[in-house]
Amino acid sequence: MALVKKRSTLKIWGDVIFAIFLREIKSKFSDKLGISWSVVSPVAFIMMLSFIRGRFDGGETHTVPTFFFMVYGLVLVQFFWE
Repeated sequence: MALVKKRSTLKIWGDVIFAIFLREIKSKFSDKLGISWSVVSPVAFIMMLSFIRGRFDGGETHTVPTFFFMVYGLVLVQFFWE
């Protein structure tokens, strides 16, 4: 007879969300280059834009360093884009 382990509802939800995340990663990227490119491309884009904007406004945007200003904005947009 199999031993059944009791898990909390929070642990079950965490496992389900992780499984959905893995399924999405496997369906979008078929190789390791695709996964690394999904990280490298946005970082390079953010660095390029923050460098250009930093030259115009002196390195700070609304009292926040320009790099972090761009990271917060672009990560939120790209997070909900697809």
